[in-house]
Amino acid sequence: GELSIRKGVDILIKIIENAPSNIKFTIAGDGVLKKDLTTLVKNFKNAEYRGYADKSMLDILYRQNEVLILPSRAESMSLALLEALSYGLVIIDSKDVMLGLNKKVEYSGDNKNIKTYLIILKKLFAMKKSNQLNKSYIKSYFTKNFLILHCWNKFK
Repeated sequence: GELSIRKGVDILIKIIENAPSNIKFTIAGDGVLKKDLTTLVKNFKNAEYRGYADKSMLDILYRQNEVLILPSRAESMSLALLEALSYGLVIIDSKDVMLGLNKKVEYSGDNKNIKTYLIILKKLFAMKKSNQLNKSYIKSYFTKNFLILHCWNKFK
């Protein structure tokens, strides 16, 4: 991913700095805020920076995680978001770019209030501990709502 202000990486850094230590973060990508992230992971043991991720590494990261955080300020249709949904990940995006998907699939935080992201993360962490995060449901939701549209467009 692009590690930039536009993508909300500065907000992600604030989220990590304020999140409970039992919530683990894996960050992948490259860009102007790379140095900020490498500094962050030295100070926060619950954060790991993996650098640029090729397709093979992305496959591993999507399989290992339950949530994609995308606090972007500007986004059309994010490829990372679509890929994450196809792997069954819950999406946490910003209200600035939210898609209005099913509430079991997408949660939206307020970039002006980091606490909204922290509340969502704590809720999702509790759901994970009680086996309420359902990757199969999200994969099915993705297939029904996105793949069909993509195939239809190929036949036009």
